[in-house]
Amino acid sequence: MTYAGGQAVTTRVSNLSAYGFNIAMQEQESLSDGHRAETLGWIAIERGIGTEGGRRIEVIESSADHTPTLLNYNQNFRRRFMTVLGDMSTTNEIDSATVGVSSESASGAEFFIREEQSLDAETDHAVENISVFAAE
Repeated sequence: MTYAGGQAVTTRVSNLSAYGFNIAMQEQESLSDGHRAETLGWIAIERGIGTEGGRRIEVIESSADHTPTLLNYNQNFRRRFMTVLGDMSTTNEIDSATVGVSSESASGAEFFIREEQSLDAETDHAVENISVFAAE
């Protein structure tokens, strides 16, 4: 991975399939000058439920917009503090955004799309698909 540009970016994914995906960098809305080329890192994990070293793992997909949406896991996790990672797997709207978590428990979490506000105060966002990795 590289750090060639001075501004923060988020990544946006589109055309996700079992064979690949497109990925792009996106700066805050108030910047329109583009970003220097970077080398990006990524991981791909197949959807499903499993264990690793006796710890439960789950990878699921759902959808969310700017309002918190409850996503229930298919299993109850035993640990109070878990690792939960979420990212958008679509680009249905062009505003810069990331996936936020408003609450979480051993049985699920509430996810939403968090738009950044460098250009305007508006935070409404279209429904995006999200992929979630949860592990004990």
